[in-house]
Amino acid sequence: MKPVFKIFLTRNALLGALPVVVALLLSGFISFSYNLLLKNYRDAVDHTFQVMSGIDNVLLRLQDAETGQRGFIITGDEAYLAPFKSAELELSEVLAGLDRLVSDNADQQIEIANLQQLADGKLSELQQTIMTRRNEGLEPARLKVISSTGKETMDRIRSVAGAMRTTEHRLLEARLSSARWAEQMMILVAVICVVLSLAGRMLAVLIKARMGESAQDKQGG
Repeated sequence: MKPVFKIFLTRNALLGALPVVVALLLSGFISFSYNLLLKNYRDAVDHTFQVMSGIDNVLLRLQDAETGQRGFIITGDEAYLAPFKSAELELSEVLAGLDRLVSDNADQQIEIANLQQLADGKLSELQQTIMTRRNEGLEPARLKVISSTGKETMDRIRSVAGAMRTTEHRLLEARLSSARWAEQMMILVAVICVVLSLAGRMLAVLIKARMGESAQDKQGG
């Protein structure tokens, strides 16, 4: 009778522990998946803000370059070119960083190429007016500044920057929508797991009770 009693205890222990073990494993999996989801969410938001910041930095550098150019044209003092020189040095680095951030997006890569071309054109135009001020004086340089060419270039730059922002907002919304759907699915799976765990434990109790009755019948026999 002792071997039968030991088998009975072993089966009871296994049946009682199985739902708990399954629930723990599923809880661990859900917790891991949820943490991964939160990380992806944070990465998506951070990536979008980095791209936005890069776009803003391009525009700021070009505005600094314009400020330096106009200060020099008005005064003829080379000291006023400091913002222009700084912007000229930093702009290529800012554009390169922005290019790396959107390297996985073909559409944004096209926009970056356009932005690079327009920025180069803008710097070239500013440099020409600076040279005109140095060589020909204030009035010829002023006439170049008030021409529509510089304004048209900046308008095109802002248009490309706006298109890039719109694309990033759209990508972020798509990523967040996917994250929200995944979160809802995980909540649903967690609820199902709880229900299955409770059902499993109830089933284990019933099986243990049936096995106990069967063992008693055998002992009585």
